[in-house]
Amino acid sequence: MASPSKRVRRAPWRPIAVILVTTICAFVLAEIGYRVWRSAHDWPYDGVEMRDAFQQARNFATQKIPLPADAIDGGERRDGRWVLDPFVGFDLDVADRHLEGELTAAERRSANDVDVLVLGGSVAGIFAALGEDAFVRTLREDARFRERNVRFSNHARGGYKQPQQASELVFLLAVGYRPSAVINIDGFNEVALANDNAANGMHPLYPSHTHWLHLIGAGASDPEASALMEETRDAQQRIVRLADFGLEFGLWRSSVFGTLVQRGLRRSVSARGEAQIAYGKRLMQLSVSEGVTGPPIHGGRESALAVSVEGWAQSSLCIQAMCAARGIPYLHVLQ
Repeated sequence: MASPSKRVRRAPWRPIAVILVTTICAFVLAEIGYRVWRSAHDWPYDGVEMRDAFQQARNFATQKIPLPADAIDGGERRDGRWVLDPFVGFDLDVADRHLEGELTAAERRSANDVDVLVLGGSVAGIFAALGEDAFVRTLREDARFRERNVRFSNHARGGYKQPQQASELVFLLAVGYRPSAVINIDGFNEVALANDNAANGMHPLYPSHTHWLHLIGAGASDPEASALMEETRDAQQRIVRLADFGLEFGLWRSSVFGTLVQRGLRRSVSARGEAQIAYGKRLMQLSVSEGVTGPPIHGGRESALAVSVEGWAQSSLCIQAMCAARGIPYLHVLQ
């Protein structure tokens, strides 16, 4: 028979074990119950879809698509930060090193290499960053590409819209870069961001006003603008931290935890959107007299929209003409 002292030493572990088992059982039952409830309401839980939602929220918050690691800082991958650019308004600070690596690689390019330049906004950037393998596999189903070395050159950026893609191509060609083909994926930013520009007093074909005005220092000494910018950054950091937490620990696999993370992301995305809109409006108030908003558009929203669409069309025709003059195939994909 066990001594009383031994029974006392074992006793503290029993309630802990009971609590642990009860907690696990409760979670399993909650997970099963929630999945059954969603399925009964024609809303089945999809873990992969939730994982993609986490990543999309992060991409939307940062609007930065990572560039290839082998072209930046000796293989170190990082998102970079926005800086002013003399040709396209704004770009990532790592873009110069990225281009340097591409130009060096182009000097060693053989006739068997196919270098596909991707232009556009965030969707184009995500396609180039995540869709390259699938694209190459599909391309190699054609006998003409079966033995070719196909790679993407990602020059798409979150927040870009025409004529930024056309300007980017002009610069690339001017410095000696010669792609084998050009894919331009656009159509959303050309209308949405252009309309947002016009609604806030910026010319619709100018760079996105929330990027541009911030980078040129508009409102740098204004307390209200600084407070709104800090609020925007705080919300953005919450989105990134929460999305990274959900992705790192695989919380998207659980319908309960995945949904909780998604709700938190939605609240933070909404808070960031409201703060960013307020910040943009404040910058516009401070910039009207500084000559950085572009020529006025008369005729209201409809006229601004017409200017946006015409600028989009003309920019794409310019890309097509530049490519045709050099024998470069051009594919324009409407987002």
